[in-house]
Amino acid sequence: MAGASEVQAYVELHRAVFESTNMTHAWRARTLGCLGYLHDLDLVAVAPDGRLAAFCIGWLSSVSGTSGQIEPFGVGREFREAGLGRAILLENVRRLANLGACRALVETDTYRSPALDLYESAGFKPIRDVHIYRKNYATEQPSRDPQPSSSFSGASTRSMTMDRICTSNQLWNVARSRTAGQVFSSVRQPMSSSSKIRSKH
Repeated sequence: MAGASEVQAYVELHRAVFESTNMTHAWRARTLGCLGYLHDLDLVAVAPDGRLAAFCIGWLSSVSGTSGQIEPFGVGREFREAGLGRAILLENVRRLANLGACRALVETDTYRSPALDLYESAGFKPIRDVHIYRKNYATEQPSRDPQPSSSFSGASTRSMTMDRICTSNQLWNVARSRTAGQVFSSVRQPMSSSSKIRSKH
């Protein structure tokens, strides 16, 4: 990640990946300065034409130092199914392990089947589903009914873990076997020296 200069591009990619406007410039700027943020765990993949193609942030537990979390993580729609997501995810897990983490956690919505499949193929195992209920106050109309009907929506997220990452040689072999350049060569063209997975400087 190139820092503040890439905030705009990062926000646009995040919004496109999740089809949501939750990510804002202010939110992203706060992330870059928040306690616990490590620039070496803030990875982006850059396409040959300079566009951001994927992002993956790792967080190391400030309590134990042996547990990490991946959040957020996403790949632009036109760059999916080429192995880029797996490459940037495993690179972040490798970096977490180098910092002392022995466990990595992820969480994603249960309706995101491609994400769940990717996590499982990378070695993450489900540990629990969390059911979330939200009340949408914006759609409710004023009512004189003493017990007006409420508009609730429900969703589920799945928590997954990858244990023993500090001793998984197989994981690092997979991460090294498919570099960002190889991934992009199957999407567009071989990556230039300036196009790569990088962390914030």
